[in-house]
Amino acid sequence: MKKSIVMLLVILGLAGVQASASPLTYEGFNYTPGLNLNGLPNNGTQASNGWDNVKWGDFSNCDNHFIGAGSLSDPSGLLVTNGNRATTTGGFAGRYNKFPNYAAPGSTAYWSILIRPENTPNATNFCFLQIFSSSGNPSLFAGKESTGLNWGLRVAGITNTAFSTVSATLSQTVFLVVRSDFGTTNDTFRLYVNPTPGAPEPAIADATLSAFIGNQNGIGLNTGNGMAASFDELRIGTNYFDVTPAVPVVINTNDFNIVAIACVGNDVALTWKTTGGTTNVVQATNGSGGSYNTNGFVNISGQMLIAGSGGVTTNYVDSFGATNQPARYYRVWQVP
Repeated sequence: MKKSIVMLLVILGLAGVQASASPLTYEGFNYTPGLNLNGLPNNGTQASNGWDNVKWGDFSNCDNHFIGAGSLSDPSGLLVTNGNRATTTGGFAGRYNKFPNYAAPGSTAYWSILIRPENTPNATNFCFLQIFSSSGNPSLFAGKESTGLNWGLRVAGITNTAFSTVSATLSQTVFLVVRSDFGTTNDTFRLYVNPTPGAPEPAIADATLSAFIGNQNGIGLNTGNGMAASFDELRIGTNYFDVTPAVPVVINTNDFNIVAIACVGNDVALTWKTTGGTTNVVQATNGSGGSYNTNGFVNISGQMLIAGSGGVTTNYVDSFGATNQPARYYRVWQVP
Protein backbone atom coordinates (compact mmCIF):
# COMPACT_ATOMS: atom_id res chain seq x y z
CA MET A 1 0.00 0.00 0.00
CA LYS A 2 1.43 3.36 -1.01
CA LYS A 3 1.75 5.87 1.82
CA SER A 4 2.06 9.62 1.77
CA ILE A 5 5.56 10.84 1.18
CA VAL A 6 7.33 13.98 2.40
CA MET A 7 10.34 14.97 0.33
CA LEU A 8 13.08 17.17 1.75
CA LEU A 9 15.80 18.21 -0.65
CA VAL A 10 19.20 19.05 0.72
CA ILE A 11 21.72 20.34 -1.82
CA LEU A 12 25.45 20.25 -1.17
CA GLY A 13 27.66 22.40 -3.41
CA LEU A 14 31.47 22.20 -3.41
CA ALA A 15 33.39 25.04 -5.06
CA GLY A 16 36.65 24.38 -6.83
CA VAL A 17 36.51 20.58 -6.65
CA GLN A 18 39.30 18.52 -8.17
CA ALA A 19 40.11 14.80 -8.09
CA SER A 20 43.24 14.33 -6.01
CA ALA A 21 46.24 13.17 -7.98
CA SER A 22 49.70 12.21 -6.77
CA PRO A 23 51.53 10.59 -9.68
CA LEU A 24 54.79 8.82 -8.98
CA THR A 25 56.37 11.14 -11.52
CA TYR A 26 55.21 13.73 -13.99
CA GLU A 27 56.75 15.32 -17.08
CA GLY A 28 54.99 18.43 -18.37
CA PHE A 29 57.87 19.39 -20.74
CA ASN A 30 58.07 22.77 -19.06
CA TYR A 31 61.33 23.76 -20.75
CA THR A 32 62.39 26.70 -22.91
CA PRO A 33 60.82 26.56 -26.39
CA GLY A 34 63.30 25.86 -29.16
CA LEU A 35 65.61 23.67 -27.07
CA ASN A 36 65.96 20.04 -28.07
CA LEU A 37 65.06 17.43 -25.50
CA ASN A 38 68.51 15.87 -25.44
CA GLY A 39 70.21 16.44 -22.09
CA LEU A 40 67.32 18.15 -20.31
CA PRO A 41 66.89 17.60 -16.54
CA ASN A 42 67.12 14.19 -14.94
CA ASN A 43 63.86 14.49 -13.01
CA GLY A 44 60.35 15.69 -13.75
CA THR A 45 59.77 19.40 -14.18
CA GLN A 46 58.07 19.29 -10.79
CA ALA A 47 61.30 17.92 -9.24
CA SER A 48 59.37 14.72 -8.57
CA ASN A 49 60.94 11.45 -7.50
CA GLY A 50 61.04 8.45 -9.76
CA TRP A 51 63.46 9.16 -12.60
CA ASP A 52 66.55 7.03 -12.27
CA ASN A 53 69.04 9.93 -12.46
CA VAL A 54 69.16 9.92 -16.25
CA LYS A 55 68.55 12.82 -18.57
CA TRP A 56 66.57 12.64 -21.77
CA GLY A 57 69.03 11.23 -24.29
CA ASP A 58 71.38 9.52 -21.83
CA PHE A 59 70.88 6.15 -23.53
CA SER A 60 69.42 7.26 -26.86
CA ASN A 61 70.10 10.52 -28.67
CA CYS A 62 66.99 12.68 -28.97
CA ASP A 63 68.34 15.82 -30.69
CA ASN A 64 65.37 15.80 -33.06
CA HIS A 65 62.82 16.21 -30.24
CA PHE A 66 62.25 19.95 -29.78
CA ILE A 67 60.31 21.90 -27.17
CA GLY A 68 57.33 23.69 -28.68
CA ALA A 69 55.52 26.63 -27.07
CA GLY A 70 52.27 25.83 -25.27
CA SER A 71 50.88 22.65 -23.78
CA LEU A 72 48.63 20.28 -25.65
CA SER A 73 45.08 19.89 -24.31
CA ASP A 74 42.92 16.78 -24.20
CA PRO A 75 39.71 16.81 -26.30
CA SER A 76 37.53 17.57 -23.27
CA GLY A 77 39.73 20.46 -22.12
CA LEU A 78 39.46 19.13 -18.55
CA LEU A 79 42.95 17.66 -18.03
CA VAL A 80 45.42 19.54 -15.84
CA THR A 81 48.24 20.71 -18.13
CA ASN A 82 51.44 22.64 -17.60
CA GLY A 83 54.33 24.04 -19.59
CA ASN A 84 55.06 23.27 -23.22
CA ARG A 85 55.35 20.11 -25.36
CA ALA A 86 57.92 17.94 -27.16
CA THR A 87 57.65 17.78 -30.97
CA THR A 88 59.57 15.53 -33.34
CA THR A 89 59.73 14.65 -37.02
CA GLY A 90 60.87 11.14 -36.20
CA GLY A 91 62.96 9.08 -33.82
CA PHE A 92 63.05 7.84 -30.24
CA ALA A 93 63.54 9.67 -26.94
CA GLY A 94 63.58 7.64 -23.75
CA ARG A 95 64.53 7.65 -20.11
CA TYR A 96 64.61 5.19 -17.26
CA ASN A 97 62.52 5.37 -14.13
CA LYS A 98 63.06 3.66 -10.82
CA PHE A 99 60.28 2.85 -8.36
CA PRO A 100 60.52 0.12 -5.70
CA ASN A 101 58.40 -2.85 -6.84
CA TYR A 102 56.76 -0.81 -9.61
CA ALA A 103 55.21 -3.09 -12.25
CA ALA A 104 56.22 -6.18 -10.28
CA PRO A 105 54.05 -9.33 -10.54
CA GLY A 106 50.70 -8.77 -8.83
CA SER A 107 50.82 -4.99 -9.16
CA THR A 108 48.87 -2.51 -11.28
CA ALA A 109 50.50 0.45 -13.03
CA TYR A 110 49.15 3.41 -15.00
CA TRP A 111 50.56 5.78 -17.62
CA SER A 112 48.93 8.68 -19.45
CA ILE A 113 50.06 10.94 -22.28
CA LEU A 114 48.79 13.41 -24.87
CA ILE A 115 49.81 12.77 -28.51
CA ARG A 116 49.05 14.94 -31.54
CA PRO A 117 49.90 13.85 -35.12
CA GLU A 118 51.58 16.77 -36.90
CA ASN A 119 51.32 15.28 -40.38
CA THR A 120 48.76 13.00 -41.98
CA PRO A 121 48.60 9.51 -40.45
CA ASN A 122 48.71 6.64 -42.91
CA ALA A 123 48.72 2.85 -42.71
CA THR A 124 52.49 2.57 -42.11
CA ASN A 125 53.71 5.59 -40.10
CA PHE A 126 53.54 5.57 -36.31
CA CYS A 127 53.68 7.60 -33.08
CA PHE A 128 53.34 6.01 -29.68
CA LEU A 129 54.35 5.87 -26.04
CA GLN A 130 56.84 3.02 -25.62
CA ILE A 131 56.83 1.28 -22.23
CA PHE A 132 59.92 -0.87 -21.99
CA SER A 133 61.14 -3.39 -19.46
CA SER A 134 64.29 -4.88 -18.05
CA SER A 135 66.10 -8.16 -18.80
CA GLY A 136 65.70 -7.93 -22.56
CA ASN A 137 61.93 -8.41 -22.54
CA PRO A 138 59.79 -6.77 -25.23
CA SER A 139 58.25 -3.28 -25.04
CA LEU A 140 54.61 -2.26 -25.01
CA PHE A 141 53.57 0.31 -27.63
CA ALA A 142 50.51 2.48 -26.89
CA GLY A 143 49.47 4.81 -29.68
CA LYS A 144 49.17 4.90 -33.46
CA GLU A 145 50.84 1.76 -34.83
CA SER A 146 52.39 1.06 -38.25
CA THR A 147 49.68 -1.49 -39.10
CA GLY A 148 46.58 0.68 -39.24
CA LEU A 149 45.01 4.06 -38.59
CA ASN A 150 43.46 3.60 -35.14
CA TRP A 151 44.93 4.15 -31.67
CA GLY A 152 45.79 0.85 -30.00
CA LEU A 153 48.27 -1.49 -28.30
CA ARG A 154 51.05 -3.80 -29.48
CA VAL A 155 53.89 -5.67 -27.83
CA ALA A 156 57.14 -5.60 -29.81
CA GLY A 157 57.93 -8.87 -31.50
CA ILE A 158 54.41 -10.21 -30.98
CA THR A 159 52.00 -10.18 -33.87
CA ASN A 160 48.78 -9.79 -31.89
CA THR A 161 47.53 -6.22 -31.54
CA ALA A 162 44.45 -4.57 -30.07
CA PHE A 163 42.95 -1.47 -31.65
CA SER A 164 40.32 1.01 -30.52
CA THR A 165 37.68 2.41 -32.87
CA VAL A 166 39.23 5.91 -32.68
CA SER A 167 41.34 6.96 -35.67
CA ALA A 168 44.49 9.06 -35.48
CA THR A 169 43.76 12.41 -37.14
CA LEU A 170 46.04 15.20 -38.33
CA SER A 171 46.41 17.98 -35.72
CA GLN A 172 43.91 16.31 -33.36
CA THR A 173 45.24 15.59 -29.85
CA VAL A 174 44.38 12.26 -28.26
CA PHE A 175 44.50 11.50 -24.52
CA LEU A 176 45.72 7.96 -23.88
CA VAL A 177 45.64 6.14 -20.53
CA VAL A 178 47.27 2.72 -20.18
CA ARG A 179 46.50 0.35 -17.33
CA SER A 180 48.78 -2.67 -16.86
CA ASP A 181 47.99 -5.56 -14.53
CA PHE A 182 51.24 -7.48 -14.15
CA GLY A 183 51.53 -11.21 -13.55
CA THR A 184 54.33 -13.76 -13.27
CA THR A 185 53.91 -15.16 -16.79
CA ASN A 186 51.30 -12.90 -18.41
CA ASP A 187 50.31 -9.22 -18.23
CA THR A 188 47.01 -7.59 -19.18
CA PHE A 189 47.10 -4.15 -20.78
CA ARG A 190 44.07 -1.87 -21.17
CA LEU A 191 43.95 1.30 -23.24
CA TYR A 192 41.45 4.10 -22.62
CA VAL A 193 41.16 6.59 -25.48
CA ASN A 194 40.01 10.11 -24.56
CA PRO A 195 38.57 9.24 -21.14
CA THR A 196 37.12 12.19 -19.20
CA PRO A 197 39.62 13.52 -16.62
CA GLY A 198 38.23 13.52 -13.09
CA ALA A 199 35.67 10.81 -13.86
CA PRO A 200 35.92 7.20 -12.60
CA GLU A 201 37.93 4.66 -14.57
CA PRO A 202 35.80 3.35 -17.46
CA ALA A 203 34.31 -0.10 -16.94
CA ILE A 204 35.28 -1.19 -20.46
CA ALA A 205 38.59 -0.43 -22.15
CA ASP A 206 38.85 0.74 -25.75
CA ALA A 207 41.50 -1.93 -26.40
CA THR A 208 42.79 -4.86 -24.33
CA LEU A 209 45.89 -6.99 -24.94
CA SER A 210 47.51 -9.87 -23.05
CA ALA A 211 51.26 -10.46 -23.28
CA PHE A 212 54.32 -10.57 -21.02
CA ILE A 213 56.93 -7.78 -20.83
CA GLY A 214 58.46 -8.28 -17.38
CA ASN A 215 59.11 -5.47 -14.91
CA GLN A 216 58.74 -2.06 -16.55
CA ASN A 217 61.67 0.30 -16.04
CA GLY A 218 61.43 3.08 -18.62
CA ILE A 219 59.39 5.01 -21.17
CA GLY A 220 60.02 6.45 -24.61
CA LEU A 221 58.47 8.78 -27.17
CA ASN A 222 58.63 7.03 -30.53
CA THR A 223 57.75 8.08 -34.08
CA GLY A 224 58.79 6.74 -37.47
CA ASN A 225 58.15 5.98 -41.14
CA GLY A 226 57.77 9.69 -41.87
CA MET A 227 55.54 10.50 -38.89
CA ALA A 228 55.72 13.86 -37.09
CA ALA A 229 54.05 14.20 -33.70
CA SER A 230 53.90 16.17 -30.45
CA PHE A 231 53.87 14.59 -26.98
CA ASP A 232 52.86 16.14 -23.67
CA GLU A 233 51.70 15.55 -20.08
CA LEU A 234 53.40 12.24 -19.33
CA ARG A 235 52.27 10.81 -15.99
CA ILE A 236 53.13 7.56 -14.19
CA GLY A 237 51.08 6.39 -11.21
CA THR A 238 49.65 3.53 -9.20
CA ASN A 239 45.96 4.34 -9.70
CA TYR A 240 43.70 5.82 -12.35
CA PHE A 241 43.21 9.21 -10.68
CA ASP A 242 47.00 9.69 -10.44
CA VAL A 243 47.20 10.02 -14.22
CA THR A 244 43.85 11.70 -15.03
CA PRO A 245 43.73 14.88 -12.88
CA ALA A 246 40.97 17.31 -13.83
CA VAL A 247 41.13 21.08 -13.60
CA PRO A 248 39.12 22.51 -10.71
CA VAL A 249 35.48 23.17 -11.55
CA VAL A 250 34.16 26.35 -9.96
CA ILE A 251 30.53 25.83 -9.07
CA ASN A 252 28.10 28.70 -8.69
CA THR A 253 25.87 27.52 -5.86
CA ASN A 254 23.03 29.65 -7.29
CA ASP A 255 23.11 27.27 -10.27
CA PHE A 256 23.07 24.12 -8.12
CA ASN A 257 19.57 23.54 -6.82
CA ILE A 258 16.46 21.40 -7.15
CA VAL A 259 13.94 22.83 -9.59
CA ALA A 260 11.24 20.13 -9.63
CA ILE A 261 10.14 16.94 -7.90
CA ALA A 262 7.13 14.77 -8.59
CA CYS A 263 5.59 11.40 -7.84
CA VAL A 264 4.99 9.46 -11.04
CA GLY A 265 3.08 6.36 -10.02
CA ASN A 266 5.33 4.61 -7.50
CA ASP A 267 8.42 6.51 -8.69
CA VAL A 268 9.88 9.85 -7.65
CA ALA A 269 11.32 12.11 -10.37
CA LEU A 270 13.91 14.72 -9.35
CA THR A 271 15.12 17.56 -11.58
CA TRP A 272 17.94 19.91 -10.60
CA LYS A 273 20.28 22.53 -11.99
CA THR A 274 23.98 21.78 -11.89
CA THR A 275 27.22 22.43 -13.78
CA GLY A 276 28.27 20.52 -16.90
CA GLY A 277 31.51 18.61 -16.58
CA THR A 278 30.92 17.72 -12.91
CA THR A 279 29.88 14.43 -11.31
CA ASN A 280 26.69 14.23 -9.22
CA VAL A 281 25.25 11.51 -6.97
CA VAL A 282 21.63 11.31 -5.72
CA GLN A 283 21.27 10.18 -2.11
CA ALA A 284 18.19 9.32 -0.03
CA THR A 285 17.06 8.21 3.40
CA ASN A 286 13.70 7.24 4.86
CA GLY A 287 14.30 8.99 8.17
CA SER A 288 16.69 11.85 8.78
CA GLY A 289 16.16 12.14 12.53
CA GLY A 290 16.37 15.89 12.15
CA SER A 291 19.90 15.96 10.78
CA TYR A 292 20.03 16.21 7.02
CA ASN A 293 23.84 16.16 6.86
CA THR A 294 24.70 12.89 8.55
CA ASN A 295 21.86 10.49 9.23
CA GLY A 296 21.15 7.52 7.04
CA PHE A 297 21.76 8.91 3.57
CA VAL A 298 22.94 6.35 1.01
CA ASN A 299 23.68 6.63 -2.69
CA ILE A 300 20.71 5.59 -4.81
CA SER A 301 22.32 6.56 -8.12
CA GLY A 302 25.72 5.80 -9.51
CA GLN A 303 28.20 8.57 -10.22
CA MET A 304 26.52 10.66 -12.92
CA LEU A 305 28.95 12.53 -15.17
CA ILE A 306 27.04 15.62 -16.28
CA ALA A 307 27.53 16.37 -19.96
CA GLY A 308 28.11 19.85 -21.36
CA SER A 309 29.57 22.92 -19.67
CA GLY A 310 28.20 25.84 -17.70
CA GLY A 311 24.72 25.65 -16.18
CA VAL A 312 22.69 22.60 -17.23
CA THR A 313 19.53 20.87 -16.01
CA THR A 314 19.45 17.13 -15.35
CA ASN A 315 17.18 14.57 -13.70
CA TYR A 316 16.96 11.21 -11.98
CA VAL A 317 14.09 8.79 -11.30
CA ASP A 318 14.00 6.98 -7.95
CA SER A 319 12.16 3.79 -8.92
CA PHE A 320 9.52 2.84 -6.30
CA GLY A 321 10.66 5.77 -4.16
CA ALA A 322 7.05 6.60 -3.26
CA THR A 323 6.18 3.09 -2.07
CA ASN A 324 5.82 1.73 1.48
CA GLN A 325 7.62 4.43 3.42
CA PRO A 326 6.19 7.20 5.57
CA ALA A 327 8.77 9.76 4.42
CA ARG A 328 11.58 10.02 1.92
CA TYR A 329 14.39 12.58 2.07
CA TYR A 330 16.70 13.36 -0.83
CA ARG A 331 19.87 15.26 -1.48
CA VAL A 332 22.20 15.69 -4.46
CA TRP A 333 25.92 15.56 -3.84
CA GLN A 334 28.70 17.11 -5.92
CA VAL A 335 31.39 14.43 -5.97
CA PRO A 336 34.85 15.66 -4.92
